[in-house]
Amino acid sequence: MHMWPAMWRFHRVHHSDDFVDVTTTYRTHPVETVWRFLFAIVPVWLLGVPAAAVVIQRLLQASNGVLEHSNIRLWAPIDRVLSLVWVTPNVHKIHHSRQFAETNSNYGNILTIYDRVLGTYTPAERAYSVIYGLDDADPIRSTSFSGLLSMPFRKPAPAIRYSVPPTAAVSARAASQQ
Repeated sequence: MHMWPAMWRFHRVHHSDDFVDVTTTYRTHPVETVWRFLFAIVPVWLLGVPAAAVVIQRLLQASNGVLEHSNIRLWAPIDRVLSLVWVTPNVHKIHHSRQFAETNSNYGNILTIYDRVLGTYTPAERAYSVIYGLDDADPIRSTSFSGLLSMPFRKPAPAIRYSVPPTAAVSARAASQQ
């Protein structure tokens, strides 16, 4: 999705969230949902994978999708050990970074082995300092349902570079106006 410009236009909806939490799991464009379904179901159908195996895989993937986008803070030594195999919230938060190289890493949903084997794994040490979102996402339209649905069909906004996280900048501005 990240490397195919046509699919990235739709997947950008998921990455446009400047505060990653459980709701980010469900911030997905309907076209991406259909694409993911077809991408999964065609091989399942061709290979004759049992329905029970598909259900188990989908349940694991959906459950971990919620966990990996959550704001659960694991003790660093435990996170390091778990992330040898499992995609922890800290590992996945790197994937939501505004830095392009980090966005294009840690693709895994359940296991980190695929990223490790394919050379796309980035350690989670920076997880708490990552600035989320996209530099070229319109911050106003990215907060409305209609804005998110129309995002793939609009030209990206001019890139915005933040020296502090957008949520911190908004909070500071609101505090100064009171």
